[in-house]
Amino acid sequence: MLMVRSSLFFLFATICISAMGLGESQAGDPPSMPFEGQMASLCADIEKAMEQDPILREHKKFRIGRVICDQSRDVNFEPRIIRGIEKTLAGRVDEKSKIALAGKYQFLESESADNAGFEVLVIKLTFVDNKGRELGSFSADTSSNDKANPSREDLPPELPAELEKKIEFSREINSSADIAVAVGATVSFESKPTESKPTFQERNKLVSNAFESPSFGLIEGSKTQVTTPGGKRYAVEIIKGPIVSKEVKKKNFAAGMKPVVPIEKRGHAYVPIAIGEAYAFHIYNYDLEKAVLAKIRIDGLDSINTFNEDVLIDANGKETPLLYAGYTLPAATNTGPALNGVYGWLRTTKEKAEESAYEFVINKFGEGVASKRMATSGVGVITVEFYEELKLVGGTRGVGDKGETGKGQAIKLDLKVVNVKTAQDPTAIISIRYNDPNEVE
Repeated sequence: MLMVRSSLFFLFATICISAMGLGESQAGDPPSMPFEGQMASLCADIEKAMEQDPILREHKKFRIGRVICDQSRDVNFEPRIIRGIEKTLAGRVDEKSKIALAGKYQFLESESADNAGFEVLVIKLTFVDNKGRELGSFSADTSSNDKANPSREDLPPELPAELEKKIEFSREINSSADIAVAVGATVSFESKPTESKPTFQERNKLVSNAFESPSFGLIEGSKTQVTTPGGKRYAVEIIKGPIVSKEVKKKNFAAGMKPVVPIEKRGHAYVPIAIGEAYAFHIYNYDLEKAVLAKIRIDGLDSINTFNEDVLIDANGKETPLLYAGYTLPAATNTGPALNGVYGWLRTTKEKAEESAYEFVINKFGEGVASKRMATSGVGVITVEFYEELKLVGGTRGVGDKGETGKGQAIKLDLKVVNVKTAQDPTAIISIRYNDPNEVE
C-alpha cells in the first residue's frame, strides 16, 4: 500500500502494509458480498462451465469482450472487472478464440432473498459467438440422446426449447464501498459525534442517493480541493502539467504541475486534462485527531498494485505478490492539513531501484492503461477511499531512497513501507472524472 506522510509543505512518500479492522455487523444484515470475493466465485463458476459444458468444452478458451454499464455515461469500472477475469482465468483467455465472455454491470435493487430491499451492484456475464449471439447450453439428461456429452450437432432439431439454456454467470456485490467505487460516487459515511456509525441499510441508502443525485464540495477557501458535499475532513486535488524529463523529475516530482480547478458536469467534479499531459494527486487530511489511509483507483484499477512488481519469497523460494493497501497520512496539525503526494503507478519499493513508479499520463483513446483492459466508457473516473487509521500494528516494512490514464515514463520516488491497521469501512469516498471538457457535454 502506498502511503505518503507529510505536512502541507513537505512531501515524503510512505508505502504501507495494512490490516483492515473487523467491522460490526447488525442483526438482519445480509451476508457480506464484497467485490473480490464475488468475482472469485464467479470465475470459479466460469472455470467449471468451461470444463463441463459440452459446447464450451469444445472451445477450451475464450476472449474477453465488452463489459459495460448502460445506466450512466459517467461510469467506468469495466477495467477492474476484466482485470479480475484476466488474472484468475489467465489460462483460459485467448484473444484468438471464436467465443467471448461479455456482459454488463448495473446498480439496481436486488432480486435475491439475501439482499432483499437493498440496491446492489449486479454483474452478469454471458458467452457469445463472433457475431455477438449468446451461446446456449444443452442438457445432457435427455432421453432423445444417449451420448454423455452431446454437442450442438448431436442433438435432434425437435429438442424441447426448455432444454436449451443461456450460459449466464451473475453475482451481486453489496459492499457499500465497492458499489460507490464502481459507480464513481462521492459520498460521506461520517456519523455525528453523538450518533452511532451508519448501519448497513443507511450506508446502502447513502450510496443510492449519491448515485441518483450526484454532488460534491470544495474545501472552504479552496477552488481545487474536492471533498464530499459539506465535507471538511478529507480532500483530493489534481495537479497537472507538461511531461518533463527524468532529470527534472528527480529534482522535483511535481515539476511544472499546477492544481486543476474542477468543472461541475451532471453533478460530478470533472478536471480537464489534455492528451500528452501528466498529472498527479494531492490528498489532504484535515482531521486534527485521526490519521487516515487512502486507496486510489483510476478507472477501477488500483494505482498501487496494478504494476507493482514486489514479491515475498518464502523459505522454499516460492514468490507471492506483495500487495499494498493504500496511502497513509497522519493527523493534521494546527499549522495545516497533512498532505499526500501521489505521482505515478507504483512499480517497486526496493531501496536501490532507479525506477520506482510510472507517471500518470493522458494518452489517446486506445493507448491508455484502461483501453488495454477493454475500457469502453468515454470518461475516466478517479476514486479515493478514506479509512480511519486505528493504530500502528507493526514496525517499518522497508525504506527506499528518496484521453486516458496511461503508463508514462519511469520515475524515482521517495518511498517508505510501514504497517497499519484501519477500520473496515471507509469514512468517505471522493470521485473525480477526468476528460477534455470540450468533449463532455
